[in-house]
Amino acid sequence: MAPDQKSDELRIIFLGTAQFAIPFLQALIKHGYKPVLVITKPDEASGRNQQLTAPPLKVAAQQLRLPIAQPKTYAELHALIEKHQPDVCVLVAYGRIIKSQTLTLPRFGFINAHPSLLPAYRGPSPVQTAILNGEQKTGITLIQLDEQIDHGPIIAQESAPIQPTDTNSTLHEQLAQRGGALLVTILSPYTRGLVPTKPQDETKVSMTNIYQRADGAIDWQQPAAAIDRQYRALQPWPGVFTIWAGKRVKLNDLTAQASNDAIRPGLVAAVGDKVIVGTAAGVIVVGRLQLEGKTEMAAFEFIKGNQSFVGSQLG
Repeated sequence: MAPDQKSDELRIIFLGTAQFAIPFLQALIKHGYKPVLVITKPDEASGRNQQLTAPPLKVAAQQLRLPIAQPKTYAELHALIEKHQPDVCVLVAYGRIIKSQTLTLPRFGFINAHPSLLPAYRGPSPVQTAILNGEQKTGITLIQLDEQIDHGPIIAQESAPIQPTDTNSTLHEQLAQRGGALLVTILSPYTRGLVPTKPQDETKVSMTNIYQRADGAIDWQQPAAAIDRQYRALQPWPGVFTIWAGKRVKLNDLTAQASNDAIRPGLVAAVGDKVIVGTAAGVIVVGRLQLEGKTEMAAFEFIKGNQSFVGSQLG
């Protein structure tokens, strides 16, 4: 195979569902690797009206005029891959476990992308957990997919800094862009046997969990820096909230600041046009908030109609 091998020589099936997968697919197309098929999950009912909504990757694949399949059962998925006889499958944020009998169908197996420096932060929430833990760097890892969760041999890795302003959304996008670039760099040499893989060090494994709505509850006894990380990690969902007058208040546009004034944790104060809340160390400046059942508004507008908010104790 030639060093500049492209899609007319390499049969690729791309599997993905979420937004995170789109930059990988776009990178393949940009560099001449056109998949013979894009497989994504079926449309799902969403919203108050339960209207069928296409997965983000399906929309992107339609815009790129690529053939699309949305198998409803695993048997359909296996049959599709068997029928198209791919050389390699690329799987990114697809949302379904691939079984051993399917993993062996492509000549070069499945390449999977995971947004962490494996074996650290295996599981469903590596980006959120890295931000919550105050990590200064993370990365993207390409592995040979096997039946275990984020377990396969490492093909390639690239680290990336975590900036103090990064959120779950912005860091996911940055890692997806890096991952797409890394994928097209290694794809041709990998399928020519020129990229050695290495097993993951099982002594350095850490796992992540799925975050729930309750994980967004703010503990004002924590330092402002920790609350800021919680806010950035849980954007856009589940977001962070506190309790005021027995009602849930969703907080948005938060920033952590040092403070020379001792403000009791959870106490709300107004400084000029800023609404601040005390923590164990420093304060949180609240830019926007949303009282349950109401629309979101700027914090300084909220206190105009809810004057008792200032001076109250949250949580």
